Amino acid sequence: MSVVPLQVDNELIEMFREMRGQTLEPADSFQPPKRKTGKRLSAYERFLVKYNDLENEADNLNSQDFIYFFRETAKQVGYKYVVSNFQKDLGIFKKALENYSKQELCLMIEFLFLSEQDYLRKDTLSPNLLISGWCNTIHADSLLWADDKYVPQSKKKTKNVREWTGDTEKSIVGKWRK
Repeated sequence: MSVVPLQVDNELIEMFREMRGQTLEPADSFQPPKRKTGKRLSAYERFLVKYNDLENEADNLNSQDFIYFFRETAKQVGYKYVVSNFQKDLGIFKKALENYSKQELCLMIEFLFLSEQDYLRKDTLSPNLLISGWCNTIHADSLLWADDKYVPQSKKKTKNVREWTGDTEKSIVGKWRK
């Protein structure tokens, strides 16, 4: 038994493509379908609407929006924050919102990335810091930063206070008292 190659008529192929709505355009010209007017926005798209008018919309942010806000603020200064565990980050921001107002939380996130703070590496920041032992320092420093009174650690002049002064006449260390 011999196999005969199937000859397909070009007209049949044209009809098939027409029925399926296929065209012979190259793949480069493909454009994704536009959103229909009746469809709801995704959570990220709703966040972007709030983010574009953050001064007026800060009170409307929820814990999910803060995840996106953290990521966008990192991206704004050239760092990449990947949300590896969305539920964990969601819980962190819910906990942070119990302790801080929404405006304070926005300010703290912006302080971490946009200020000259130098005690935490900006490329490794994560939302965990907002509920860790650093939260009080970050909060206090962010309030100073908002008032233009924040001075980074590297620019602070520290006085070297030591027990030994070097003056052997005044020092009683190692001398017997009479």
